[in-house]
Amino acid sequence: MDGRRAGTWTLVWAALALVLGYSFWELVHGRIVGPEPFTAFGPLGAIGCCCLTGRSYRRWRRPLRLRVGPAGIGMREVTRKESFFSWQDIAAVTVGRPPTTGDIRPWLVVWPLPGSRSHDSPSYLVDGHKAFALVRLDRLPGGAEAVVPVVREYAGERYAETA
Repeated sequence: MDGRRAGTWTLVWAALALVLGYSFWELVHGRIVGPEPFTAFGPLGAIGCCCLTGRSYRRWRRPLRLRVGPAGIGMREVTRKESFFSWQDIAAVTVGRPPTTGDIRPWLVVWPLPGSRSHDSPSYLVDGHKAFALVRLDRLPGGAEAVVPVVREYAGERYAETA
């Protein structure tokens, strides 16, 4: 989810939480607003919407982060921990279509060496090789034009473009 959509959903969930909370407030004070079952479950809906508001707000304010440097390559998805791979554990870094999918948009995919420790379950398993799809490049500022030269420089011979 990109920043604009996360901001929109933050406002939607906050407004819905206010409406549900207000309808319950009116029910408690003897003034029924809308159907009674709707207002009776208002507190549960308001709590759920508050949780979703917080989640969307974190996604909105904490964007994606791709880190490429001499130590390795790392990707932090919004609201999740960073997946980091050191260069010594990487067999290849590819930019292109992710394996085994019909998606034609370019992705940054890391292929770790066999036996290296992997902290997440792989996104793909192709002929017994693990692959981690880090990010779709059109989601990052500057897109592939900004990311590919940096990845190519640090990955060196590990870098490959796929069709």
